Amino acid sequence: MNCEFSEKVSLLIDRELSPSDAEQMRKHLTGCRVCQQLEQDFLGLRHQIKSHEFDTNPIAQKQTLWKVLASQSVPLWRRKIALPAPVFALVVVALLAFAAWSVFVRTALQQTGEPDRRASNVKPVEETSNTESGAMDLSRFDHGGRAILYTERRSETGGKGASR
Repeated sequence: MNCEFSEKVSLLIDRELSPSDAEQMRKHLTGCRVCQQLEQDFLGLRHQIKSHEFDTNPIAQKQTLWKVLASQSVPLWRRKIALPAPVFALVVVALLAFAAWSVFVRTALQQTGEPDRRASNVKPVEETSNTESGAMDLSRFDHGGRAILYTERRSETGGKGASR
């Protein structure tokens, strides 16, 4: 019940045959019952597919769209990083060693009484020998920068620069 032209029936329906092959296939269809039945089956299947109504769920459609869009751009903090276990263990050990070293250095500095290096540049402000006028020597804060500090003594008689 098989025909050697049965494979070409689908090509004829889909209009994928050359004009000469299509004409030869139409002539063959007039006399072959197997190919006629195949043609009817293909046409019936095509009709069923075209007449089928698709009920799309808008919620499922939105969820699928969001999944597709989310898979395209993942923020840096949500990206997964694949590390082999030995590399991960090495990173953890290095972080723990750094933390232990920093605690050791801090406690050693506190035990020796050495002041904190960050505060070593700041010195307390001392008043000058002239404490009655309240003037302070601020020139020690000038470390070779652009600023030049001048001090002026106030006279108590009320002239230029008198205190209020």
